[in-house]
Amino acid sequence: MRFYVKRVTGHYPAWSTGLWLGLQLFQIIASISTLSIIAGLHMAPPVVLARMVRLLSSEQTNNQPVVAPDDLVTLSSWITFTWMNKFIAFGNSKEMQPEDLPPLSLTMQTSVVFHRFRDLSSSTLLRRILSANAIDLALDGLLTLCSVVFNYAGPFFLKRIL
Repeated sequence: MRFYVKRVTGHYPAWSTGLWLGLQLFQIIASISTLSIIAGLHMAPPVVLARMVRLLSSEQTNNQPVVAPDDLVTLSSWITFTWMNKFIAFGNSKEMQPEDLPPLSLTMQTSVVFHRFRDLSSSTLLRRILSANAIDLALDGLLTLCSVVFNYAGPFFLKRIL
């Protein structure tokens, strides 16, 4: 691109200096490194899960909190569902029985969700439902808005270029 601009305009553009290109390369490397670190982090660390005390009988778990398979996944495996591969392979090998299912995440169990919902105080049921799901609804709305903007950005910039 740098040589094309020189050929058309007769001089190198300001952004093509060695220092500027070096800084851009550093920024790209730093961004990739940061994204790879974030993708490797666990979604819910066991320390946080241990605070939510739910013990099964002592002979089953040795008084350890129950941790579901989806509690220990990384961001990249959560997005791609690779944490489900062992479970799917097991389900393909034999017919699943209820005791074969892994434990449900502590944050998704009905008793925990019910207690959170019951503790909300609102005048109507609709307001309680909306306040209980406010974060999910806001995240869905934000991601939908981003999707719409990015879907229209491509044709918009193509029209500006051409």
